[in-house]
Amino acid sequence: MISDEVFFDPRKKAEQSAADQNKVTKEEAEKAANIAMGGLVVGSIVRLTLTPAVLMWVWNMAMPAIGVATIGYWTAMGLYIIARLLFKHDD
Repeated sequence: MISDEVFFDPRKKAEQSAADQNKVTKEEAEKAANIAMGGLVVGSIVRLTLTPAVLMWVWNMAMPAIGVATIGYWTAMGLYIIARLLFKHDD
């Protein structure tokens, strides 16, 4: 219970404790927002590093079979960026 009031009516005390439990402080809301933002940042970094690696692996497994040269990580990153610019979709 946040307030230090004494209630002789049990219904009033129950109402006050329910209100105290439902109250979200600014700090708790800010902490939840920070955790959500951190998740977005970490997810974006992981996606930005893993997607070109997967593209490079798939390219290097499939394309040399038809006579196309293999690519490195930074070339795969460039292909990924160009593809995102040309075929933009909202995630």
